[in-house]
Amino acid sequence: FTHFQGSSHARLDRIYVSPEFSPYCEQYEVKQVSFSDHCLVAVTLGGRKQRKAKMNWDMWKLNSRLIEDDIFLRKVKESMDMFNNSKTGCIESWECFKQELKMHAIERSTIRKYE
Repeated sequence: FTHFQGSSHARLDRIYVSPEFSPYCEQYEVKQVSFSDHCLVAVTLGGRKQRKAKMNWDMWKLNSRLIEDDIFLRKVKESMDMFNNSKTGCIESWECFKQELKMHAIERSTIRKYE
């Protein structure tokens, strides 16, 4: 979501790219900013790259084996403590916590795959 107002959320903010520039779009990011109730939508442009299968972030799910992984659980606790002590708003803290949790899970799952 890019807009928050009370209990309402919406995907209002977008970036449109013509088909010829699409291969140059390396990544996009939605970031909350303190000066608006809208999020910043940013795109990174780079050299033309070969298309490869990429992870669908919307369909990501937690590897259930991590629930019993002490290293991962320690990271989750550290993240919870950090966001519980945060001075930012509740919604912003929750969104940041979810992203951090996802990144820890992906990192730990990757490490476990090669152990």
